[in-house]
Formats: sequence, structure tokens, C-alpha cells
Amino acid sequence: MAKTKSTIKKVKKAESKSKKSDKALENIKAHKESIEKGTPLSIIKDKEIEINKQVAAAQKETDEKLAKAREKAEIIKKEAIEKAPSEAEKYLNTEIKKAKSEAKKIESKIKSEVEKVIKQGQSNNDKAIKIVMQAILPS
Repeated sequence: MAKTKSTIKKVKKAESKSKKSDKALENIKAHKESIEKGTPLSIIKDKEIEINKQVAAAQKETDEKLAKAREKAEIIKKEAIEKAPSEAEKYLNTEIKKAKSEAKKIESKIKSEVEKVIKQGQSNNDKAIKIVMQAILPS
């Protein structure tokens, strides 16, 4: 029986060692996985690097868009400077035409009024001559 007890003890020790080695093996596997996956610090650093790359790419894209916008603005400005004299001349000519048209309307209106006054004056000419004659010559 002593042999059985010692055998049982040996089996229990072996099982205990087996459990310990299973746990150790699990710990080693977990450690290996965490190294492969990365520690929390390394994961954070990797994310930080990734985000910095994204920020740099976005900044580069923004700078490129800004440069293109500035180029377009410069082109528009040059075109405006080039077109300004001809556009101003067109505007001036249009306004001069409007002013001349308005002047012709006013002139024709005044002519008709002057003609009315002249006709009225001519129609009253005989009366005026009589009045002046009466004033000069006593009757």
C-alpha cells in the first residue's frame, strides 16, 4: 500500500506539474500573442504614428489645395486687370449712348415747346402791334 500511496503522490505531483506547465504554456502563448499583437504602449505608439501620417497627408493635401486656389486667384486677378480697360470703355460707351438718347428726348421736347411759344407769339403778333401802335400814336 505504501507503494500505491507513493505512486498516487507521484501521480498527483505529476498532474500538479502538468497543470503548472499547462498554465505556464498558456502564459507563454498569451505573452507571445501580446508581443505579436503588441503591448498596449506599442499599440498606442503605432496608432500615434498612423495618426501623424494621416495628419501629415491631410496637411499636404490642404497645402496643395491652397496653392491651387492661390494660383487660380492670381489668374483671375490678371484676367480682371487685363479686361478692366475694355470693360470700362464698354460701360462708358453704354452710358454715353444712354445720355445722348436722353438729351435727344429733352431736345425734342424743348423744340416742341419752343415752337408752341413761337406760334402763340405769332398769333398774338397782330394784337401786340395794335397795342404798341395805340401806345405810340394817340387816337
